[in-house]
Amino acid sequence: MEEAAVTFVNFRCLEKKEVVNTSTGERLGYICDAELDMQKGEIKYFIVPIQKDPFSMKPQEWKKFSFEDITQIGDDLILISRAYPCVRRPAKRKKLL
Repeated sequence: MEEAAVTFVNFRCLEKKEVVNTSTGERLGYICDAELDMQKGEIKYFIVPIQKDPFSMKPQEWKKFSFEDITQIGDDLILISRAYPCVRRPAKRKKLL
């Protein structure tokens, strides 16, 4: 019986890869944050800011996708099958250190 190969990826590595939605062909951008489930100790969603206005410094919209939505992680791209719009702006992170 073969075991699935597990590859550990650093979050900083994921931030440098562009996210592309394969169902719509939309280039979403780069991962900026992640939503964690502290009870289970796992990542619920990755968050990508969407820049609608080129003159605005802050993004007006965020999209999120779960780890199950990732179809492939390449050298410089992350291919996902779908993305969900975020209802609200992500909360400011608390500094741990």
